Amino acid sequence: MPKTRAVILCSTGEISYLYLPVGNLGMRIDTDLYPGSKVTPYYDSMIAKVIAQGKTRNETIEKLKRLINEMVILGVTTNQKFHLAILNDPVFLTGQLTTNYLETEFLPRWKGAGQSEVISE
Repeated sequence: MPKTRAVILCSTGEISYLYLPVGNLGMRIDTDLYPGSKVTPYYDSMIAKVIAQGKTRNETIEKLKRLINEMVILGVTTNQKFHLAILNDPVFLTGQLTTNYLETEFLPRWKGAGQSEVISE
């Protein structure tokens, strides 16, 4: 079964609001966040790990997109939109990519579309 994960990175600050979808079979969010928790610069910048498993790669991708779309994290800057853009990218969806896909293919298109690597809430 295909299994993948998306890592949500963020800035420092205090979590003012948090909604994490429950998910269902083959879907999970690992985090220690709660409203009022502080994200400091002294630890790993990964504040949540979104994990999905499906019967196919496409099913797994759709589960990840659902979880990331439904998450609400306020008070810090996240890169949820960045992860969603990758999960919707035509090259990524074909599965025909190399280890330098982000650097040579995705980021030039992302930046060319007026996006930035830092995604705000």
